[in-house]
Formats: sequence, structure tokens, C-alpha cells
Amino acid sequence: MPDRWMEKTAVTQRNQLRRQIDELFNDSELRSLYFDLGVGYDDLTSGGKLDKSRELIAWADRNGKMDSLFA
Repeated sequence: MPDRWMEKTAVTQRNQLRRQIDELFNDSELRSLYFDLGVGYDDLTSGGKLDKSRELIAWADRNGKMDSLFA
């Protein structure tokens, strides 16, 4: 049960983070965030800002960089 709860909590946090990035960052700021994390802005997806936010969070999760997004 704790593993399922932790997984649900992680999904909720990722969803909240995606919404916050989409609401609070303009395109230039999102590009800067990508740069600061060492990710090419066009490397993850060619979609809009919401797609870019989602893919950046997925990338950070896969690469153990989630703490960098919360800092």
C-alpha cells in the first residue's frame, strides 16, 4: 500500500508542477529552464509550451533531476 500511495503522490506532484510551469513561465523563461538543466529546447518535443513542460518533467523524472525543478 505505501508504494501505491507514493506513486499516486508523485503523479500528483508532477501534474501540479506541469500546471505551475505552464502558468508561471513564458516561452523565454521555459527556454532558460531547459538551458539551466542542460537540455536542448527542441530535443524533447516539438509541441507547444504545455507539451514542453510535460516532457521536461518526464525527462527530469527519468534522469533523477526532479529536485532541480523544485529548487
